[in-house]
Amino acid sequence: MAFTSEKTRNYEIGVKSRLFEDRLTLNGAVFYVDWKDPQVSGATLVGLSPITKNGEGAETKGFELSFDAAVTERFSLRGSYSYAKAELTDDAPNLITTIAGSGDTPFETSYVDGEAGDRLPGSPEYQASLFAEYNWPMSNGLDLDFAYGFTASGDVLTRTGARGGGFALPAYQIHNASVRLSQPGADWSVTAYVDNVWDEFAETGARSTSLANQVLADANGDPVYARNFFTNMLPPRKFGIRFSKKFGL
Repeated sequence: MAFTSEKTRNYEIGVKSRLFEDRLTLNGAVFYVDWKDPQVSGATLVGLSPITKNGEGAETKGFELSFDAAVTERFSLRGSYSYAKAELTDDAPNLITTIAGSGDTPFETSYVDGEAGDRLPGSPEYQASLFAEYNWPMSNGLDLDFAYGFTASGDVLTRTGARGGGFALPAYQIHNASVRLSQPGADWSVTAYVDNVWDEFAETGARSTSLANQVLADANGDPVYARNFFTNMLPPRKFGIRFSKKFGL
């Protein structure tokens, strides 16, 4: 199945500012994107091989904010937040391929239409991050840098409008922390870190849908379990020590 290029018309207005003798940077923007023939992920009717399809029309609208603040000489904060609502603006016939069969025809497929107002898959409506760092000079001439940050993501649809067996991957937050030991002007540092501090179970993508997991029968009538559906996950909690050194060439 052939697909055509998509076209967008983009509108954006924003502001960038530096305040308090450059100790605070504030940026913000609002935007609107008008899509023609938007490209979305689909599958073939036979074999369910991944393909790209065109919808009739879509739009994305939202805003984004970010800041970077030197709160004190030793303590800094930076963060961001964005919101984007992306949805079809027109009905899209036969946009989604899904498994409709059962019993003697377990993998029979059919098309599902996309409808105006259906949310687009693949990206969250909101994303946020916050990062804090504190520098502590010690009496022996070494520095300790404490860092803590998190990223947050809203839920993500696996298929347009969650139709055809699609669903929403849950929202999540990931926290990271570290302590770095270094010497000002030196070419080395040692960092102890913990990634995913709270061991968050975070799904970031999916292959196929749960409709692809079916129980079949072999020639003897014994059950055969077809399992083609799974989700991708971020790594669990990880901690360690990292040593770095710069070498002159």
